[in-house]
Amino acid sequence: MEQSREGDKHMNMDKGGQKEEITREIQLRGKGGTSFLGSPLESLDVEWVARMVLEVCYKALFNALTRRDHEHKENRRLIEKHQRIESITQSMREQGADQEQLTEIEEMLTPPETTLLGKIQTMIKRLSEAELQLDETVFVLQLYLNYL
Repeated sequence: MEQSREGDKHMNMDKGGQKEEITREIQLRGKGGTSFLGSPLESLDVEWVARMVLEVCYKALFNALTRRDHEHKENRRLIEKHQRIESITQSMREQGADQEQLTEIEEMLTPPETTLLGKIQTMIKRLSEAELQLDETVFVLQLYLNYL
């Protein structure tokens, strides 16, 4: 009963103090029954810790997905412009266009647009990688909790 009340208390926490509160709770849970060797980790409720980490992973995954979608929507025109330029350039290469024509087409994207596009692509790539890592962590934690 006490454990469920503590879990409810943590579900209602704000994002700012969540890490500190979880850390403090882990420390408090670990102090209860020290063993012969004096290690507080032996009395740590690992299942509770796994569930809390799983909850944090779900929140981070939601945030990464939301942020990636937001960045893609906000910069949709620039991304589409880049895709159009790339497809035109590719078709011109296939038709045997000379380098001057290809350079002229590629210059349709201004230097500030190119810089911004690079930053956007890097951010979207990092967010996608974070999603994959979080998916893997969620998978491992779910496996652990299923086989307790």
